[in-house]
Amino acid sequence: MTDFGYVNSLFTSYIVNAMEVSGAEKKSPPGSIPKKCCQLEAGDLNITSTWKIVNDKLLHNTISTTSFKESSGRAELEDVVSLETCIRLEGNVHDKREPCNIDIKLNNGKKIARIAIVSEAFLIELYKQFGEYVSTAHAEFIDEFEQSAVYFADICLSPPTPEVSIKFARLKNPSTAMWLYGIRLSLTDSKPSTKSQEFDYNVIGELLQSKAGSSSKSNNWAKKILEKSEAPVENLNPELDSFYQNFMGVNLDSSTHIHFPHRQDSRTTAPRKQNVECIGDSADILDSNFKTYVDNRLREMEERLAQRIDTINYKTNEKLDDILKLLSNRQN
Repeated sequence: MTDFGYVNSLFTSYIVNAMEVSGAEKKSPPGSIPKKCCQLEAGDLNITSTWKIVNDKLLHNTISTTSFKESSGRAELEDVVSLETCIRLEGNVHDKREPCNIDIKLNNGKKIARIAIVSEAFLIELYKQFGEYVSTAHAEFIDEFEQSAVYFADICLSPPTPEVSIKFARLKNPSTAMWLYGIRLSLTDSKPSTKSQEFDYNVIGELLQSKAGSSSKSNNWAKKILEKSEAPVENLNPELDSFYQNFMGVNLDSSTHIHFPHRQDSRTTAPRKQNVECIGDSADILDSNFKTYVDNRLREMEERLAQRIDTINYKTNEKLDDILKLLSNRQN
């Protein structure tokens, strides 16, 4: 464990060197992310700030990373701060109420599980994606050098997130400028990519052709049903004929059949004796009416079924044509 006094003196030297470099030498901005952030490629990290940098550094310079599995505990000060990570930020001099906000977004599938921040802010607010509030951190006071305060905050993010927004809400010395000495991100491992296999259009074409064949079989089956329904009642097989006779007998005995309302009237208005005397003639009339009714119903059912089959065939063929055209275009 590093001695606290040694860390303070080491960190003070970082501040002095950073201030000397900022005031004495003007180096050109580095063209890439520093070695301290070697775990991230140039396109893996997006970072923006509402305040501008005034000491010829990039925002990427202040970021360092580590694996959360290897270092899940509290970060050490010297792991967060170095000469490369110290940057000077300034805001709008006309609006002192606007705090500095830094947004960090990872694009490589990894997520931020822990974040350590060393800055001049003693009150820091963290937000996740879509502005979801995480927590408010009261940073630990480390030291002060020539009116530049040093505060250290270490926050866990549960669950980890690929995006985080840091709001430096309060500075010890309220102003429109502050030092950001370093930010260290503890990252989870990215999940393996689950890319789907290449789409095989030939398999889909074969499947559609097989479906077309099964559709023709269904059409033949429906055609046979219609042919049987067109046959006269007297040509039915014995089983169907028996069913027909039973069905007719049930309807003859029914007094509430919707297609023979006159039977209900005759039963309620005429004496029972008259019904018994005329039962022979009534049975013949009802038998003829029922056969006519069955023929009409079968004819209507045949027409509706034929229209339905034609509609289904038309829509199916239309869809198959569109899909086959699409497959042909993709293969060409």
